[in-house]
Amino acid sequence: MTYVVKVDFAEEMLFCKSLESITTSKDIYNKLKTYLDANNVPMKNITSCAADSAPNRMGNKNGCLKLIKDENPNMVLVHCVIYRENLVAKNTFHLI
Repeated sequence: MTYVVKVDFAEEMLFCKSLESITTSKDIYNKLKTYLDANNVPMKNITSCAADSAPNRMGNKNGCLKLIKDENPNMVLVHCVIYRENLVAKNTFHLI
């Protein structure tokens, strides 16, 4: 989670919880929603979210981010920047 403190950005992990059995998009979404509800954080306060390309997170029809976006249409979804850098590095290495 990144947020502004005075004029600087601060970054912290929101929470870390284990999934009990499987990792479907609905399981991931429910874990996040339960945490936010328990801590009185409205979903509308989530302004953006980044994830890798795993279908259970990014899926356009029923991925976790789609479920969050359905509840908070103003949220910005971003594909993980590190993943893109890794792709560029792999392609650059092949050119050398």
